[in-house]
Parts: sequence; C-alpha cells; structure tokens
Amino acid sequence: MRFSFPGASLIMTPHEKVPGFLCLIILLVKCSCLLADSVCDDLPVLNNGRLILDGKSPPFMVGDSIKYACNVGYMADLTNPRIFCTNETESVVANWTRTDKLCKKQLISCNDPGDIENAVRKGNVFTFPNNITYVCNEGFKIVGTPTRYCSPKGHWLPKAPVCEAIICPFLSEIQNGKVISSERHLHAVVRYECEKYFNLSGNAERTCQEDGTWTGDVPVCKEITCPDPGVIEHVRVIPPQPQRHKAGDLVIFKCKYGPHQISSKCLESGEWNKRPPICPGPAVTKSVPDSTMSTLSTEGPEIISKLSCDDPGTIKNGATVFTGLSINSTVTYTCEEGYELRGKGTLLCMANGKWDLEKLPICVKPLSIPSIIGIVFGVLTLVACGIGAYFLYRWRENKIRGYGAKCKALTADAADVEEITGLEKKKKPIPVTVL
Repeated sequence: MRFSFPGASLIMTPHEKVPGFLCLIILLVKCSCLLADSVCDDLPVLNNGRLILDGKSPPFMVGDSIKYACNVGYMADLTNPRIFCTNETESVVANWTRTDKLCKKQLISCNDPGDIENAVRKGNVFTFPNNITYVCNEGFKIVGTPTRYCSPKGHWLPKAPVCEAIICPFLSEIQNGKVISSERHLHAVVRYECEKYFNLSGNAERTCQEDGTWTGDVPVCKEITCPDPGVIEHVRVIPPQPQRHKAGDLVIFKCKYGPHQISSKCLESGEWNKRPPICPGPAVTKSVPDSTMSTLSTEGPEIISKLSCDDPGTIKNGATVFTGLSINSTVTYTCEEGYELRGKGTLLCMANGKWDLEKLPICVKPLSIPSIIGIVFGVLTLVACGIGAYFLYRWRENKIRGYGAKCKALTADAADVEEITGLEKKKKPIPVTVL
C-alpha cells in the first residue's frame, strides 16, 4: 500500500498493518494540502476580449467565475460568457477554464468604397477592421481624411475625401513692371520684367508650390539713376543742379570761359557715357604798351562768331531734353502727366547763337469735363438772356406804337372827334382833351 502527499510518500506491504494514528495523520496532511493549494491565484489571459471583475480580485476559489466580453468584431460562443476556476484533475492546484477560443472573429463586411476622381486607391480588403487609403495624382491635393476604415457596423468611416487641383493665387502687376505668364497650376513658373530704365530687384522667377503658394517674394522695379555730377570747376551743367538723373537723361557740360562743351547721357548701367571736360579758367588781361598799340590795326574789333546758344531755361510743370547747345542742336520741352504743351515744343540753335523762338512754351492743364459743361451752360445762358431781351424790346416797341395810333385819332378833325366822343343831339357834350 502506498500513501503519497506533497513532499513525501509511504509504501507498505500488504501484510503490514497501518497504525490508526498514522492513517489519521496522513489524512489530515493530505486535506490540509488540498485546502491550501486549490485556488486560482492569477487572472486568466483572454484573447480578443476583456474580463469584467465587478470588484473581485484574486485569489479565486474553485467554483468561482468571472464574466467576460469580446472586443468589437468578435463574438462569444456562450449566451452567458463566464470563465470558471476548476480543479477537474483533483490536483492540489486549481486552473481556469480554457480562454483561447472563447471570442471568435465575427466577419463584418463593408461595401466597395469606390474610387475618387484624380486619385489612386490603396487597399482591396473591405472587411472589419481593415482600411483603404487614397493618394491624389500629381498636381492635386487631398481635402479631407485620406484613410477610411470599415467600421463594426459595416460602414466606411469617415466620409470620402476629394482631390482638388493645386492652384496658386493671382499675381498682381508690379509698379513699373509686368508679370509674364498667367499659369497658376503646380510647378507653373512666372517671370517678372521691368519697364525700360528700371532694374529688377528681387526674384525674377517664382514657382507654384504644392502648398498652393508662390516661392520667394514680390520683386521691385527700381529706377535707374546716374550719380550727380556735382560741382565741376569752370564747368556749367545744363540743366542746372541739383536734379535726379534718370537713365536716358542728357546733360551738357559747358565750359564757363570757352566754347567747349560735351553732351553726356545716363546709361542703363547707371553710368554717364562721357566724362565732363577739363575747362580753363578765365583769361588774364595784360596791359599793352602804347608803342604796341600803335602797331595794331586801326580797323574795328574782330567779330567772333558765336559757337553755341545759351541755356533757354526751364518751364513750369515740364522737363527739358537737350541734344546740345551748339549750332543746329535742339532742345525739346515735355510736360508732366496731366498737363498739355502750348507752343513750340522743339527749339533749334541757329547760326546766330539764338534759339529760333523767343518765347518758351508753357504747360497748362486741359479743361475737364465739368469745366467744359460749365462753359457751355454759361454760353447758353447768355444766348437765352439775349433772346429774351430782344423779345422784350420788341414787345415794348409795339406797345408804344399802339399808343401813338390812339394819339393820332384824338387829333383828327371835329367831325371825327364828335364821332369818337359819341356826341348826339340834345346831350351834354363830353369834354375831350385834344393833344
């Protein structure tokens, strides 16, 4: 006969008798071991589900149970899903019932989500919990959530996105320049150009980016100017200083004490095309002895022909463009914006050293529409007043002539007077004043 218990065993032959006290001791030890170890100490691991403890905590005795629930997309086999602490092998250690197949996957299908315009769909499994993703074609951007999920209720969430074309905003014209190209799609390139005599400062090109914005900043067209020549010894600068010299402007460097002069033009590089001349100073007059004077010609002084014209001057609200001051050179007058030139605009330097026009032109503002309307209204008013005065004069003249006819009737002979006054026999005559 064999008796076993945790940590020890006792073997006896069939002919040996077991003492009673020994049997009692063995039975008590075995029962105490069973009572001490027949519990579930740890919580079970549940695949695709969760335990509902309701405040319970280990250890759990044999026969105790725990409720469980399956995750979304999985379903329990039992109507009353529970896990039990059991000791089916009658060992000293208790165990939980099997948990690996308690929650079985539930097949939830969503319909085909379809495609969206200008995009490619990635993913072809339309069951829970799978997903699909939309990727827009080049030149388009996604608006909405690109990924959609098949929900436990058999619907795709969230709603389908859309792919919109990437369009950059309109670019306004820049001052003294222009924008070339009106394309605004992705990777479109626009170029900036400045007007003549202006330089571009900044980005000459801008590209439409994927975020719908243009690269770089708006450039600026800066006016090309040449440095001020300043004060030059023995040289007169025409037009007089100070003045801002723009590209294309012309100045004349004229010697103060001689006929020499140079015309210089402001180039688009911001430089003058010619340097000012080096002019001599005023001539020094030396006294001549009397003996020398007697040897000079007694004829009149030699007349030296003039080689250039003087500066004709500037005009108000206008500009002056010189080609030079020498003979056959010209000067042209132009007016500022909003003014009109009245008179001859181009003057010629003649052989006698004078300009072909003594009076300079002027710049005047043209008549505006309200002014023209006022003048016309004034003229019409004067005409109407003249016509009214004429008819009033004729009316008064006719009236005066009527009075004259009546006077003539009163100066008629007596028979006529008697007839006019209505005299009758046996009636007192009516006094009549004869004029």
